[in-house]
Amino acid sequence: MPQCAGADLSRTDWQNANLAGVDFTDADLSGADLRGADLRGAILRGAVLVDTRIDNSTQLDPKWRVVWSVVNEPEAVLDLQYADLQGANLWGANLAQRDLRYANLEGANLSQANLIGADLRNAQLNWANLSGASLFQATLDGVQMQWANLSDANLRQATLQNVDARGVWLQNTNLEQA
Repeated sequence: MPQCAGADLSRTDWQNANLAGVDFTDADLSGADLRGADLRGAILRGAVLVDTRIDNSTQLDPKWRVVWSVVNEPEAVLDLQYADLQGANLWGANLAQRDLRYANLEGANLSQANLIGADLRNAQLNWANLSGASLFQATLDGVQMQWANLSDANLRQATLQNVDARGVWLQNTNLEQA
């Protein structure tokens, strides 16, 4: 089984490949062709899935199919209530106005993400990277965000009631009217 953690595998042709159980932690798979590939049990924590190509025959665990949809077809994924997005690389994702109530985003990379008006009530954001994210008018009531990175994030007019924010990084964070 190949060791692919942290590797630059962008634009790689993996069509019909058996990649079941392969560790792709923090690998760059952007632009890779995964059509027909077997990725069951593959470890995709932190992997870049932007512009990867999959099809109906691609065997991908449900969690990672949702992550793929969020970064490649954001208009198709509106309801992410209770979604397991733990450890997902959602850098720059458009999640504006999305329902993320009770979602598990622990350790997820949401840097530069658009979360304007998103409903994140009771979501898990511990250790998440939200640096540079736009959370303007987002609802964050009841969120767990211990040790999250909110540096340079915009939380203007966000609601933040009953938030557990122990250890949160707030350098240059806009909390105006929050």
